[in-house]
Order: sequence, then C-alpha cells, then structure tokens
Amino acid sequence: VALMRRRLQAGEPIQGLEIVNYDRVGRPYRVALDISPVRDATGALSHFISIQTPVAERAAAGAEAVQEMLALERQDVLGRLKREVRE
Repeated sequence: VALMRRRLQAGEPIQGLEIVNYDRVGRPYRVALDISPVRDATGALSHFISIQTPVAERAAAGAEAVQEMLALERQDVLGRLKREVRE
C-alpha cells in the first residue's frame, strides 16, 4: 500500500501490483492492479484509470497459454516425425 501511495502521489503508473482486495461483504480476493495516470491538455494530473484483474484469472490464462504452446510443440514434433517416416 505504501508503494502504491508513493507512486500515485508522484503521478506514476503502476503495473501488475498484486494486493488483497475485498468484495462488498468483506470477502478477500487477490487482484493485480494496473493504474495509469490521466493528464489534461496542460499536462496536469487529472485522474487515474485502474484495471483490476483477479489473480486466479491471470493464472488460468497463463495455464491456458502453456497448454497452447505444448499443443503447438506436439504438432511440430509429429510433423517432423511424419516427414522422417516418409523419407
């Protein structure tokens, strides 16, 4: 929280900072924060935009990406084996 406070006071962006947040009834959940400062035409800090991504979703997306990479690698290996068998 102290890091987030310092960065926001300095008008700096924050990317991928993981914190524990709470829903309406007080249940905790982990999120990754991406916060960007928004400046007006004169360059003065106007406000911030925040995107909160639940960490579970990020983990699921990462696992899905790994599975896709493994599937592509298997296809590549099978393609090479088929070419070798034909040769």
